[in-house]
Amino acid sequence: IVTHTVRYSDIDIPRHDGLILLANSDSVARQATTWSRVLIALEEASNWMIEHPEEAWTLLVTTHPVLDNPINQEAWDDLLRRVALSPAALDERRYAAFESY
Repeated sequence: IVTHTVRYSDIDIPRHDGLILLANSDSVARQATTWSRVLIALEEASNWMIEHPEEAWTLLVTTHPVLDNPINQEAWDDLLRRVALSPAALDERRYAAFESY
């Protein structure tokens, strides 16, 4: 399979987070502790992946063998560079630009 990278700027898509969590505002208010724990777990997992890239890759492809291919393996380091260290952070300007898109 021949692949190539398409950059956001090449197709005029504004930058955005690859992972966006959406929740009903009533749910967030009622289950604030649960949502907080989800975000903490996501941050811990993100940081663990960055600190242990080989172990993270092994865990990924062991859990989801279909992803174990040369294309994904080659892209792994690039993907890790884009993982948010603080996934709970909110960049309102960037989200507004993506919403307008």
